Amino acid sequence: MPIEPGNFSLGVLAGGLIGTLAGHYLTKSRNSEERKICSFNKAATEYLCAFTSIIITLTDMENEGNSNAIMDCLLAECIAHRNAIAHFKLYLAENERTEIEKAWDEYCYDEIIPGEYEPRPSDRFYKYSLDYTPLAENYEKDFDAKKQLALDSINRLLDFAKLL
Repeated sequence: MPIEPGNFSLGVLAGGLIGTLAGHYLTKSRNSEERKICSFNKAATEYLCAFTSIIITLTDMENEGNSNAIMDCLLAECIAHRNAIAHFKLYLAENERTEIEKAWDEYCYDEIIPGEYEPRPSDRFYKYSLDYTPLAENYEKDFDAKKQLALDSINRLLDFAKLL
């Protein structure tokens, strides 16, 4: 039956209504997803920025004979980094929250047993200090290795902030 002005069937009316509602729902869903992505990217950017100064400091750090230089540098930034992680975790899935906490423990503490860490504040970052005097034969090499260990641990923490 041809459609004439003033003569609408119930099917045409229902089809038009369903099409309009579907379009509205899809647009609303897409906007919601875009807001989530935008929020995550903003949080990820802030998280990455929180670690910028420590990365630059460690990269530029020279061996000046202080066996605790790396540890002291990391301790100075510790609270800011912990706060950045706490804020960023709000944007992560539950399994990623667990993984970032594990990466934090790996960054801060020595392994007691493989895969297990004993988070005691007094031991925080101790694994980055050198246990002997600057006059020791391998001091420069060990200093560079500890510095690289710190940078690698920070990069593992930053892996969670891949922008979408």
